Formats: sequence, C-alpha cells, structure tokens
Amino acid sequence: MVQLAARLLSRIDPRLTSRGATAVEYALILIMIAFVIIGGVTLFGQSVLHLFEDSTAKMP
Repeated sequence: MVQLAARLLSRIDPRLTSRGATAVEYALILIMIAFVIIGGVTLFGQSVLHLFEDSTAKMP
C-alpha cells in the first residue's frame, strides 16, 4: 500500500521522490573537491619544486 502511494505521488509531483538526486549531488561535490585538490597540488608543487631547486643551487 505504501509503495502504491509513493508511485502515485511521484507521478503527481516528481520532486516528492528525490532519493537519486542526493547521490548525484554528492558525486558532483566529490568531483569538485577532487579538482580543487588536484589544482592546489599542481600549483603548490611547482612552488615547492622551485624552492628546493634554489636551495640546492645555493649549497656548496
């Protein structure tokens, strides 16, 4: 009986059944976080690389 009511409600207003939407939202958030981490590591990694190159060049 509950399943029948849920099906009827989903046909009337699809926004009432938003179980799948949260999974998609979490996946998009995870992808955005991954891009920020990759970008940060790429930019910060170049700075650290230059820092070590400069310090090794100054060593006798």
